[in-house]
Amino acid sequence: MNYPTHSLGFLVGVTRERIARVSCLGWGPQEAGRGDNAYKNPFSVQASIMETDKGHITRCNVFWLVAGIEERAQWFGSKGTLYMQNMDVHPDTWKANEMNAAMKRVEIPDYWKTRCCRSRCVTPAAMVAAIRSLPPSSLTRWWRTGNRL
Repeated sequence: MNYPTHSLGFLVGVTRERIARVSCLGWGPQEAGRGDNAYKNPFSVQASIMETDKGHITRCNVFWLVAGIEERAQWFGSKGTLYMQNMDVHPDTWKANEMNAAMKRVEIPDYWKTRCCRSRCVTPAAMVAAIRSLPPSSLTRWWRTGNRL
């Protein structure tokens, strides 16, 4: 897969897991210079399923020649799903895994404001409060069990 770094930043940045295996399909018109990369990958549209070093799976798409102009994440868990904002379509949204549960708008903390010192992150109080206010999910459990709060 050619240049999936922006798409994988959500997974790697939050979980610190690394991609261990990739299964990828590609498509795209023949375009001058498209295969000029370290992997000789000629595809402009790529869809993959990946496995992390911890055995979790993620789906990653890189579509260079489409009208989409964004990167976003969707976190699917057994207790619910967290949808990252999708331009003007919907805000950051939580959907609990309960019968007839309504979609609920949530505020995602500004993780980019986190200050890091050496390899240990110093978490701002506002970020901690925002994470604690989110509904239970695998994402919030990860933060809590990782002794980051």
